[in-house]
Amino acid sequence: MNQQNNKPKNLSSYVTGHTFPTFYYRHLIMLRAIHLFNVLTITRFWYVHWAIWKILRQLPKDFTFVEAGCGTSDYTIPPAHIYKDATIVGVDIAEDNIKMGKFYSLKKKLRNTVYILKGIEEFKSHKPADLISCIGVLHILPNDAEALQNMVDNLKPGGRLLLYVPIYQLSLWKITERLSNRFPHADYLQQHKVKYFYKPDEVKAKMKKAGLEIESFKYTYGKAGQFNNQLNRLIIIVSSIMPLYLLWILVPIWCIVQPILFWSSVIDVCTKNKSGSGMMIVGRKI
Repeated sequence: MNQQNNKPKNLSSYVTGHTFPTFYYRHLIMLRAIHLFNVLTITRFWYVHWAIWKILRQLPKDFTFVEAGCGTSDYTIPPAHIYKDATIVGVDIAEDNIKMGKFYSLKKKLRNTVYILKGIEEFKSHKPADLISCIGVLHILPNDAEALQNMVDNLKPGGRLLLYVPIYQLSLWKITERLSNRFPHADYLQQHKVKYFYKPDEVKAKMKKAGLEIESFKYTYGKAGQFNNQLNRLIIIVSSIMPLYLLWILVPIWCIVQPILFWSSVIDVCTKNKSGSGMMIVGRKI
């Protein structure tokens, strides 16, 4: 398999575009380090990992799990190492994400993974899925209703769809928005032209229309989570616009920020949020 020969001048090509530098292919531990880093610093990963593991433990050994919009395989690689009899499918429209997933699986001899280079609106699973997750992707798709219906069509009867979407997106700090507007290539929201966020009842209605029965619903990103999100977004933007050879300057700042991100995630997950800027919802195919 051909390796990538990208030599980015800064981190924005990876952070927002999922382009992997060559050394990622030489040192696959870097991919797992990114997975751990995301879990420790991004509140959403706490909620989603817990929900996925909870559902997978209820399924037969030979289940099929599809991650629609798999990105860097944060949710596909961990269960692939544990559930050897299962089929773990990653779907993504970004070629580099699919190449990395295939390359990692080949080198680690994971024979239970399948990676599909397709949009969520058009992919077809080789067999009906027990679980499909779509995390932080639906709101950036041009036709979310079509994507949602296609995911439901790929579920077996009684299969579940785990959906995570942002709602009521808040901007707490003006400096973040100023940097985002000044360096749009360094910000996920700007790169994907995210202008719209769902309302809870709207998401539920879309899921019901697609043929799902709402099984569970949870608000995420309460006050602690919103702080985590804003701080993380600010740090990522700053890191992404800096030349790689200057990133060492941020090391002391990262050492201070990481415990703050970690504990803000802990607080948010342990708090019963009555509202929030994120929503995790599970629907079962009727």
